[in-house]
Amino acid sequence: HLPPHMIPSIFIILDRFPLNPNGKIDRKLLPPPDFSSSTYDRDDNLSHTALEEQLQDIFSQAFHIESPHVEVAFGQLGGTSLGAILALTLIRRKICNKVDIGLLLNNPSIRQLAQAIEPLLVFQEPQETAFTVNGIHETDIRLAPSFVIESLGIALLVCQWLLPIMVIHQWCPLLFPLLSICHLLFYVICSRLLSPQNIKDDNIFSWSYYRWWFLDRLWNNNTFWLQHILGTPLYNYYLRLCGARVSLTAHIYTVTIDAP
Repeated sequence: HLPPHMIPSIFIILDRFPLNPNGKIDRKLLPPPDFSSSTYDRDDNLSHTALEEQLQDIFSQAFHIESPHVEVAFGQLGGTSLGAILALTLIRRKICNKVDIGLLLNNPSIRQLAQAIEPLLVFQEPQETAFTVNGIHETDIRLAPSFVIESLGIALLVCQWLLPIMVIHQWCPLLFPLLSICHLLFYVICSRLLSPQNIKDDNIFSWSYYRWWFLDRLWNNNTFWLQHILGTPLYNYYLRLCGARVSLTAHIYTVTIDAP
């Protein structure tokens, strides 16, 4: 017995499968399923509200279905996970940016999703009205990168790398083995100090962007040392110290990590 999500939504009877020159099934020549011939009543496919009409257009665009049924889950209409991500992106762009993937999966039909989104729109409208003028002004400001902030960041990166070398070379050359520890701990300290907990600005070139920009380049500088401890428990301990959720028994052999 198969669970419901593993049972095909529609079956197509063919006299024979189309084959390619290698004798394998040519998927490109398979006829596409016609979901319009489903057993659902067409009279119930009428949108009751403007929100349902918007969602119907989005589902049609994301799942490549002409006039999707408003009371049928997108999975039963042939929708895929990639189509769900595209639908979620369009919903956030055109309707409400507070919709998450969990809300879409828990309300897979157009009518269910419209009923779930409607309370979010009521809550979102007063906020959008209150911050319209300030939002336009801040957006214009944040559309250009800050030369001052980036210059200070580059200067700090250079000092972070060269200053420990100069200090150790001048005062105590025997401490050169500790140079790697200084560089690696500096990233941990910066990731803790530049905490994203109070960051709520998602505009381009915002504080959140420059935090990622600085820590990402700081991480790239430290890959010179990290490549010597790849795949060891020491690397796992360091990733956990940086805030990553990594098991101590995991074996990680890459330094290409989206930091933070």
